[in-house]
Amino acid sequence: MSAEDMIRVRQDERAVVIVAEHLPADETGAERLGGAILAAAAEAPDLPVGMDVSSVEHLPSAALGALVRATQHLHERGQRFFLFGVGRAVRSLLAVTRLEGHFETYDSLDDALG
Repeated sequence: MSAEDMIRVRQDERAVVIVAEHLPADETGAERLGGAILAAAAEAPDLPVGMDVSSVEHLPSAALGALVRATQHLHERGQRFFLFGVGRAVRSLLAVTRLEGHFETYDSLDDALG
């Protein structure tokens, strides 16, 4: 699965927005996902990066690992990363894996950018 099959990226004056389409279940796909997030963020290093997960019903462990690594990398370079459109399934998974404190999560992009 190519990065283009997994996510769509758009940018405006407030943020880089990554829309999750299909999240990978395998490590190769997860590496592509992480690389695509970092590449999109690098295009606008002064903007926060938000990932819309509103259509995500299942978050495979490989994709979750890619999100953790991307978050750490972006925070190290001083760029904010957050998830928005977080539904019950994703919230539950973050709670079960004890990662809810690792990610900023919001109901909407407007909530995240306040």
